[in-house]
Formats: sequence, structure tokens, C-alpha cells
Amino acid sequence: MTVDGLFSHGRTVEATAREAVRRTVDGGAASYARGLHLWRLLRRKVPATGDEIVHALRAALDVERGLGLSGHWSYDLNRHIALSQALRAELAAAGESTRAQPGLGEG
Repeated sequence: MTVDGLFSHGRTVEATAREAVRRTVDGGAASYARGLHLWRLLRRKVPATGDEIVHALRAALDVERGLGLSGHWSYDLNRHIALSQALRAELAAAGESTRAQPGLGEG
């Protein structure tokens, strides 16, 4: 779908923005490589198990979301997107559903 296609058929700006974010998160999740990206996102030692990784990513995403909602100067949209991409990829690798996961392009 082209950019023009996103604005067709009476779509709202909000719906178009949500679709663009979802596509961005999906695309990044597809190219996510744990060994390359995870330690930079978590800014600490990488947890040992998949469950611990998902927990750490969710916690980091909650912190970043809180910074954004409060308007804090240190909020980083690119970090927020990258955390969402990593979480989606880790959930997919674990066989968990990514539908309706907060911060994964759904809300």
C-alpha cells in the first residue's frame, strides 16, 4: 500500500497513524536480532531466559511510555519503537500472541 493508499476511503488521521506505527513495529520486529539489539535496548546485562527478556522489555517499555506521557525531555520515540519491535519479536519467538499488546502499535 502506498502512502496515498493510507489516506483513502475516508480513513481518519488517527487510524492512518496507528496503521503506520503498526507497520513500522512489524517491519522492525522482522529484522530484530537478539544478540545485536537486546543489550543496547535494555542498557544492562541481558537476562538468561525468554520469560526474563520479555519481562525486562515490558518494564523498559513501561518506563519509556511513562516518560512520553509525562512529556519528559528524555523521552525517545525511536527507543519506544525499538522496544516495541523487540518485544513483538520476542513474543513471536516464544509463540505468544502479540495482538492487543500495549505499545506494540495497537495503542
